[in-house]
Amino acid sequence: MIQYKPNLQIRRVRVMAGAVSAYDVSFHEGVNIIAGQNASGKSTIMDFIFYGIGGESVPWKNEALLCTDVFVELSLNSVPVTLRRVVNEERRNPIQIFWGDLPSADAASYSHWESYPYQRSASKESFSQVLFRAMGLPELRGESASNITMHQIMRLMYVDQRTPHDEIFRSEPFDTQLTKETVGNYLCGVYNDELYDAQLELKNVDAQLDKAVAQLRNLMVVLGRSGQAGANTLEMLQAEQASVEAELGQAHAALVQAKANRREVPSNADATGVRLGKLRLKLTELQQQFASKSGAVGELELEEKDSAQFIAELERRIHALDDSESTKAHFGKIQFNFCPCCFSKVEPISGDVACSLCKGQGDGASVASQILRMKNELALQKSESVKLQSARVEKLKLLRSEIPKLRRELSTAENEFNTAAAEWTAPSEQVIEDLSAKIGSLTQLLSQLAANQRLAEIIEELQRQRAELQDRKNVLTENILRWENATVDSKADANKSIFDHLIRLLRNDLPRQDEFINASVVSWDFGENRVAVNGQRQFSESSMVILKHCFHLALLAASAEHPFFRLPRFMLLDGIDDGGQELERSHALQNAIVELSDVLPSSHQIIFATSQIAPNLATSSLVVGPTTTVTKKSLELH
Repeated sequence: MIQYKPNLQIRRVRVMAGAVSAYDVSFHEGVNIIAGQNASGKSTIMDFIFYGIGGESVPWKNEALLCTDVFVELSLNSVPVTLRRVVNEERRNPIQIFWGDLPSADAASYSHWESYPYQRSASKESFSQVLFRAMGLPELRGESASNITMHQIMRLMYVDQRTPHDEIFRSEPFDTQLTKETVGNYLCGVYNDELYDAQLELKNVDAQLDKAVAQLRNLMVVLGRSGQAGANTLEMLQAEQASVEAELGQAHAALVQAKANRREVPSNADATGVRLGKLRLKLTELQQQFASKSGAVGELELEEKDSAQFIAELERRIHALDDSESTKAHFGKIQFNFCPCCFSKVEPISGDVACSLCKGQGDGASVASQILRMKNELALQKSESVKLQSARVEKLKLLRSEIPKLRRELSTAENEFNTAAAEWTAPSEQVIEDLSAKIGSLTQLLSQLAANQRLAEIIEELQRQRAELQDRKNVLTENILRWENATVDSKADANKSIFDHLIRLLRNDLPRQDEFINASVVSWDFGENRVAVNGQRQFSESSMVILKHCFHLALLAASAEHPFFRLPRFMLLDGIDDGGQELERSHALQNAIVELSDVLPSSHQIIFATSQIAPNLATSSLVVGPTTTVTKKSLELH
């Protein structure tokens, strides 16, 4: 059977009460039936499965709280992964992940487990991010820039007993229409990855553009109040600075010449020496600062280039792992007759040896698990390197902005020192005084020009950023519109497939609800959280149970027919006997589930619980675990 990605299947569930196993059952592809009497613990097991793979807000029963941990062995796109989660009444517990099956996890040391929190942080990914990556699901942001989690997508794949029968999603406090609409469309594959990336980037660009516009507006308001609204451009200020610096140089030269012509020898040689010492110390400090910051810029530029190459190398390695995985999947097991290194003949060895070259015993699943672990490690390295590179770029920008000011201060100090160091032998003290005053005035003017130039640089930089961000926003808006139009066909295909399956399932129901038997139009709205048949949304309680389960089965069936769906071809159904369901109608729904599964073209899994199993299914291999009773419950607590 073919497999569409993403694909999630439960392979084994183990619930521990301390060191004692309270529940340990294996599951298989296709339909899995958990059978037992009412109040025998079936729903508790369904809750454990939901919670073990990332679900939240589980109202635990007293028996469940006697347990300490739940282990869930998953098959994620055919790769075994084992999850472990502590059982308690705390919210948002972390999940520990082992990249392999449960027996391998049991044999492994604690250091081979990786712990991930419910919510991401600056230094740690969430378990939802890791599991999404393992299934090949792109990240998706929901309302208020919060990330869609495993809990959010499981709300559409777990039909529990507590949620009202007329709602599509599992109930949750503070639920929003936008979140449900986003998750529903996402799992139906309505939007492509490029569209989501563009939408995320557009939010970021909009925020940056608003910030740049606000900063520019505030600067202009301040300049207007100070009478500088018509400030010169950076180019004009630079030209004026060059002219003043030239005039200052001439004044310094004239001062030196005036002092050289002085006939009177100054008597305050000691005072002059003290002043020269202070000027020399100031000049030395400025020279050291300039050299230090110039050197720091050079070092950061080298580090920036080196880090960019490192990030590119990480991306290349991630792509290389993808290529290795695809190559292995395409060629399968390769038999080497000669060593590819020394060309010596490789002697065949009898027995079940996985590799003809190194004689290793690893199987395909463990190799795939290792590839998945390495890809996760490389992704973490890349994320950390990108954050460090961003900080490095910001520091480099700051240093570069400080160097021009430092260079001007250094030039001024050099001129002051050179002037003070010259012999004061000018014939006319008045000329020297006038020149000194002029030099002071020009120096002050240069300082003002430097401040104005910095302000002009900030304004021009903000204007440049605003123009670039607006251009980028225009490109993103155009791309988003184009990609949204491109998804129209996919959305039509998805809706038609769900429509056809839902109509067929309803018409095959027992003749208890006329609208179902004569169903011609069905509609649903993920945001409104409702399904309608022939324009009606409310029916008898038992019929609402049938409608709800049929819709989720239609959603699963559509995902098994179309590879663009992001629903992981998995459904967890509890309460198919609810709503005062008559025995014959419940049996008909159970057989409809099995018949649907038998004709689906791709790999999938359906787990449902029932207290009144159809006789023809009671002894079949579809039943997992023992059939429970009120005296022999699902959880064996000693």
